[in-house]
Amino acid sequence: MEALLRPDTGLMIWTVFNFAVLVFLLGNLAWKPLLKSLREREEHISAEKKAAEDARLAAEKIQADLADRFARIDDVAKAAIETAFAEGAQARDEIINEAKAGARAVVERAKKDMEEEKQRLVSEIRREVSELSVMAAERIIRKKIDIASQNELLDEFFRDVDKRKITG
Repeated sequence: MEALLRPDTGLMIWTVFNFAVLVFLLGNLAWKPLLKSLREREEHISAEKKAAEDARLAAEKIQADLADRFARIDDVAKAAIETAFAEGAQARDEIINEAKAGARAVVERAKKDMEEEKQRLVSEIRREVSELSVMAAERIIRKKIDIASQNELLDEFFRDVDKRKITG
């Protein structure tokens, strides 16, 4: 056991040499590729992080633009609705006014037609009364009056009736 505790210089040199060779081999074959891979991964992660941040900023900008567009579209839609309501109210008023004017025209036309019909009926009644009067007068006189005399007699009769209306 004592041999284990005593230092052996040859063994130490070989141990140091093996350690140095192992460090050299590990440094060249393992550590450099491992560190290079770690650096590449770190650069890749940094690039991805920057791309994600740029995408987030772009998305925020797009969201703000969309919000602005929606607000403008909403304003335009409200204005269009208000215009449509105003035009509808105006059209309704025009239709109502046209209907009232049409109704007034119909009433006026009906009054005019009624007046014309009244005048026609009055003329017809006058004619019939005059014919009856002439017939009665004929029977009384027992002679027949010709049409010219009848018309002259009727005109005179109506002038007398109109004078009585005016003075009466």
